[in-house]
Amino acid sequence: MKMLRKIVLFGGICIAVAILYVKLGTSSPVSLPSYSFTDGGNFIIAKGSWLSDTKLSDQAQTVQIHCQQEWGYCIETIASIGHAGGNMLTIWTEFWRIKEWGEDKISFRENNSAMCVNYNYSIDRKNQTITSTRTTKLPKIGCEEISEAPIFSHLGDQNSK
Repeated sequence: MKMLRKIVLFGGICIAVAILYVKLGTSSPVSLPSYSFTDGGNFIIAKGSWLSDTKLSDQAQTVQIHCQQEWGYCIETIASIGHAGGNMLTIWTEFWRIKEWGEDKISFRENNSAMCVNYNYSIDRKNQTITSTRTTKLPKIGCEEISEAPIFSHLGDQNSK
């Protein structure tokens, strides 16, 4: 577990430093890392940005997903400008339980931490893609502003939009 914490901390720090360097070190808009995908057999590491035809709340964001078969979890580390409002850089980590680990597909799901929505993820190992589907939970007080339409997104290269 100590190794897991070190990986999460290191990944998060790297993402935050990269965004801060670009954001504060230049007068140009933020430049985000390109999409990358590594399949090591018993692990997957992907980096990129969540892209969707639906407008996402965090336009300047970068993500690293690390799935380890033996852990039974995928770890998603996100760095985003504007998530907490304004130009503040926010970084957080989510742990997602793996539902299926197959030769062609890996699927994992949200951990019930979100009050209003569910997230389900799928990794297509052959095509080296990661997709996400956000669906709305049953109507709850405080969730009225959340659209009931599902949101489909994929991990990709924000710079080539």
